Amino acid sequence: MALLRFSRRAYLEEFRSGSLYLNTQNYFKELENRDAQADRFENVDVIAQPRDIKSFRITNNQPGQVMEIPPQQFRGPLLINLGRRAYNLFCMYSIPTSTVGNPMVDPRNFNCADWDAFTVVRNSQEFLDRFQRAAEAAGFRMACNLVEYYDADAYTGDVGPFRKPNSFAYQREFRVVIFPGSAGPVRLELESLEDITAPIWPLAEINSLMEFNSPLG
Repeated sequence: MALLRFSRRAYLEEFRSGSLYLNTQNYFKELENRDAQADRFENVDVIAQPRDIKSFRITNNQPGQVMEIPPQQFRGPLLINLGRRAYNLFCMYSIPTSTVGNPMVDPRNFNCADWDAFTVVRNSQEFLDRFQRAAEAAGFRMACNLVEYYDADAYTGDVGPFRKPNSFAYQREFRVVIFPGSAGPVRLELESLEDITAPIWPLAEINSLMEFNSPLG
């Protein structure tokens, strides 16, 4: 699996030096109204479809004051935040080695106006090993995985940091998550990544470069 990182050139230079910036899950939730990459499900622990809800009851502090909402009054899935998702995360684009196709990277991933460059992690396992060492040295636990994309109009159950609605499947996201979460961003200092990452290239050229693989050899 190849891992790609899209960003501004200056940030990618920091990345290749081993300096990684991990935002909170709330940061991505707050992007909802101003960024094409936003996900309103980002801060959700459990999703429940109306057909799977018998009733929804709200009780206030006054005895006997109860409001019960039947499932037919829901206009979409019930999104529940139980406070489980306290973590900081680092997101990348994944390409399995068996992948073929044109374009290699869906252009919808380039909607962020600030992004002008990309790099490729040549050795994903070594990258994750260095990431884990840095996270543990800073007092964090680390987890990583490909994101699983679900049907937001059909799925009921736990969501967690490695599940997103299938409307975002074009992102082919690979996430690295550190726990416990911080109230703000976390910067981790890894060993230099220059030996396991490709040079920084213009984002506009990504599909012509990735199609023939010559820059990675």
